[in-house]
Amino acid sequence: MKLLIWLLAFTSLTANAGVFTESFDTTAQEESSTLVWNFQLGYLHPQLQIIGYHDGVQPVASQTTFSVGDGSDGPFDISTYSQFGTVSGNHITIDANQFPVLKVSRFHLDSAYTLSSINGPLIIHSLSTVDIDGVIECYGENGSPAVGAIGGAGGIGRCAGFAGGKGGNAATSGTSGVSLSGTTISGGGGVYNPASPGSGSGGGGGAGYINNNGSVGAAPVSGTNTGGTAGLHKSDLDNDFQLLVGSGGGGGGSGSINHGGGGGGGGGGTVIIRAVGDVNVSLTGSILANGGNGGDGGTTGLGGGGGGGAGGNVSIFTPATLFTASASIIVVTAGNGAVVSAPSAGDGGNASDGRTWDVAGNYSGPVGETNGSTLATDGSVGYVSGTAQVAVSKSYDTQSTLPTYLSITANPVSTDITFEVAGSDDNFVSDNTGWINSAAISAIAKKRYVKYRLSLNNSNHVNPTTVDDVYINYDPGTKENFAFKSAGCGIVKNQPPPSQNLQWLTSLLLILPLILAWRLRKPKTVPIPVKK
Repeated sequence: MKLLIWLLAFTSLTANAGVFTESFDTTAQEESSTLVWNFQLGYLHPQLQIIGYHDGVQPVASQTTFSVGDGSDGPFDISTYSQFGTVSGNHITIDANQFPVLKVSRFHLDSAYTLSSINGPLIIHSLSTVDIDGVIECYGENGSPAVGAIGGAGGIGRCAGFAGGKGGNAATSGTSGVSLSGTTISGGGGVYNPASPGSGSGGGGGAGYINNNGSVGAAPVSGTNTGGTAGLHKSDLDNDFQLLVGSGGGGGGSGSINHGGGGGGGGGGTVIIRAVGDVNVSLTGSILANGGNGGDGGTTGLGGGGGGGAGGNVSIFTPATLFTASASIIVVTAGNGAVVSAPSAGDGGNASDGRTWDVAGNYSGPVGETNGSTLATDGSVGYVSGTAQVAVSKSYDTQSTLPTYLSITANPVSTDITFEVAGSDDNFVSDNTGWINSAAISAIAKKRYVKYRLSLNNSNHVNPTTVDDVYINYDPGTKENFAFKSAGCGIVKNQPPPSQNLQWLTSLLLILPLILAWRLRKPKTVPIPVKK
């Protein structure tokens, strides 16, 4: 029994040092953070921002911080598509009511798949890479042609793009394309005049961006019917994509006395991509946010042609590389109005192109945009600098009431990084030392629980200071409680911290030879007396 007590005491002496290590490969210990706790890349880094861009309104260069999400939705890849939306065959449909933003750890659209969004734009925030080998379908559908006296349906919009107007039936006007009142005005429908029941006119296309309006639908050569009004963009404050809406739809052509008009094309949608890592659009991939074409006014061409839908909006930000494999891989072009053959019918009006705002640390491949507008000065992308950002950890449990805290350090070491620590006896329920400068970390001795607050004042916009690891070094202390029974040996109780489990195993391996030696010792030889 004395040997057992000695062995336990020896084991306790080997468990007299500990370290808590945070490697940022999970968010288990994240309490709050204005820094990006990037568990996919395994480090802590500053937020990202665009600086030095002009929004078309302010005379001086602007800057804005943008989010890359927290990765809480996990990876988006072929094994998880069904977790994000409806998968029908090889088509994935995201419902923006459920996923207004895809907050992914990484994103990969396989070459065999297409992706679109309903009830809102398609917004992707990635903690690492975005690889597009399939097709992002955010374009407006073409308007349908008229069938006899029945006007064609307007093309649908995707990813927040608006639908085109319906072509008028015989002897009725076409309807305007759908739009968001006050910002984007879609093309107006062709007008039917019963006093001069010739063929109808096409509607104008919806507008795509500031000061770029759609065309008026043409009036027929004969008769007094009039073309639909041009689509307009009324907002002068959205050159930097503050309004997450798609573009307007084209107006439907009006019917003639006997024939229907063509439907207007749907407006292109909105695609927003924000990533920490590379954004790659391969030869098999594309981002399509173009407007749909207007529908024809029937096979005989007697009804008015539908107006085109406006091109949509695509914006990509990454501090890494934006790779596009071809020069027409990101498409936001306008839909065209239908051209009719009968001189008594009016053509549909053409729409305006959409816009892109794609900014990266590096570019690779040919110019990958087919569009009518980018910002005059795109700016540059990088990491927030000159402002302290903070990450606060959850508590760590030493499982000891006698710990001594030795140091807290970061890897890599940088003067941009400072620490504060706090200690508690009851896991910060009612006992809290408050934040203490890490230079005085010994002041929280004998507090069982510890947590830290890290402040990072990044000094480089392009090559930021990051934190790969945080180490809290401590000595848990040794506390021995002896509970004696009325008869028998004393019982030694010593509870090491969880982080010392490996030390217990090591200690056991160290003392196994002693135990074996004790068990295999030779008994003393006692001579047997011989009777004489």
